[in-house]
Amino acid sequence: MHKAAAWKVAIAAVHLNATTNATNPWIARRLHMGDPDALSRYRSECRSGRCPVAQELLNQLSDSRV
Repeated sequence: MHKAAAWKVAIAAVHLNATTNATNPWIARRLHMGDPDALSRYRSECRSGRCPVAQELLNQLSDSRV
């Protein structure tokens, strides 16, 4: 499984980071995303539009929240 898979970036790097107190090392370890510093980069890429698939998944996740 790819360390920077779009679903991982959307859920872990953005959603979990924004809605929980989970740290980058914890998220990276649990979802096998490699170096925790890379998680910050993935999050930045998603927020800046350089990862459109992850951004679309994040939008869907946000739209489905009550």
